[in-house]
Amino acid sequence: MEEKAEIFLSLGSNLGIRQENLAGGLGLLIKGGFETTALSSLYETPPLYFQDQPPFLNAVVRGIYSGSPRDLLGLIAETERGLGRVRTVPKGPRTLDIDILTWGRKIVEEIDLVIPHPGLSERAFVLIPLREISPCFVHPVTNLSINQLIESLNKETLFLIKRVGSFPPALL
Repeated sequence: MEEKAEIFLSLGSNLGIRQENLAGGLGLLIKGGFETTALSSLYETPPLYFQDQPPFLNAVVRGIYSGSPRDLLGLIAETERGLGRVRTVPKGPRTLDIDILTWGRKIVEEIDLVIPHPGLSERAFVLIPLREISPCFVHPVTNLSINQLIESLNKETLFLIKRVGSFPPALL
C-alpha cells in the first residue's frame, strides 16, 4: 500500500464516440479506486506522431489512488481493454489511451513504467489541460513551472488545440 499522492492522468480517444470513451474510462478508473479531485475540459487535437488517423479528444484528470503505481498501471490496462482498446499500430488510433503523467514528486524508471511520463514536457495536448486544473504545477524532474513548459513548445502546436466541452459533472 502506497502513501496517497496527487496523481495526474491524461486520457485520449480518437475512435468511436470519443467523449463517451473518456467518460466511460474515467468511470471504470473511479470504480477501481481512483478518486477524482479535478477534471479538465475536453480538448480536440490533431494526431501528433502517426498522422493518418482521426483527431483526438484529450483531457487531464487529477486524483488520488491508494495502491502503487504498478497497481494503477494494471487498472489502466484493464480499463483500456474494457473500452475496446487493441494495440496494433504504435501511436495509432485507439478507443482509449490513459497515461500516468505524475505521481506526486515520485520518480519511477522501469522498463514498462516511467513516471513522470517522458512525453509530458513536449505535449501541448497534455500541458494545456494540465494548466487548466493545476496552474501552479511544477515538473518533478525539471522543476519547470507549467507556464515555462508551455512557453517552450512550438507556438504553432498551441493553436491546434481547441476546447470543445467537458466531462459530465457526476464524474467529479
